[in-house]
Amino acid sequence: MTARKANGRKRPKRSTGRRVIVRPRKQVKRRRAKAPVSLPPRVLKAFEDKYYLTLPKLCDAMEVSHLTVRAYVDRGMLPFRVVGVGTKRMHRLFTLADVKVLWRRISNAPHVAR
Repeated sequence: MTARKANGRKRPKRSTGRRVIVRPRKQVKRRRAKAPVSLPPRVLKAFEDKYYLTLPKLCDAMEVSHLTVRAYVDRGMLPFRVVGVGTKRMHRLFTLADVKVLWRRISNAPHVAR
């Protein structure tokens, strides 16, 4: 049963001791549509019948040195998958999506002439 004031309105409820914190909603970042990536035909041909490539095969397909690919991996420009449990000599595998990420990052770099 609720108590009423003289004017007939209900009394406000007593506080239960809990604080209610109202936080503003997070702003959702709208991503721009990514431009289609045009990979070289040699890279696409290397991935035709394979889901992933090892480091040496990716180097051959991209026509770059293994040191260049390792530098991309170390800088975080080229994502990779690790097979096995080793930490000293990791066996890295690269998917087509990984190479597309690298290609997009390289093509958007400011040092590349367009």
